[in-house]
Amino acid sequence: MAGMSKAKAKAATAKPKNPASLDAITSKLKSGPEQQTVVGPLVAQLVKIGWHLNQIVFGKHEWRVPTSPSEATKREKGQSFSGFPVDIAIFDSVKNAGDAEAFAFHY
Repeated sequence: MAGMSKAKAKAATAKPKNPASLDAITSKLKSGPEQQTVVGPLVAQLVKIGWHLNQIVFGKHEWRVPTSPSEATKREKGQSFSGFPVDIAIFDSVKNAGDAEAFAFHY
């Protein structure tokens, strides 16, 4: 893996710390080529390098980013809000998955 540090190369080829079967990932995907060819393989790679499947929100239950500050306020109050879907959202821990305050990054 040219151009990668030894640590990154090791992480990219390491066995998963918290293995999730491909069936578990596939069962959460929506139908469609993007989900099957992009989202699923990316989630599998994230799990392989150490992220836990349950801290990744994707597929049928996409995370939504509020469309405006007022919509974010609605989300904070637990109300229905208008939002843009995110293909893959990762949270800082399994315990905090789905908590906007624990949002790590998205794709």
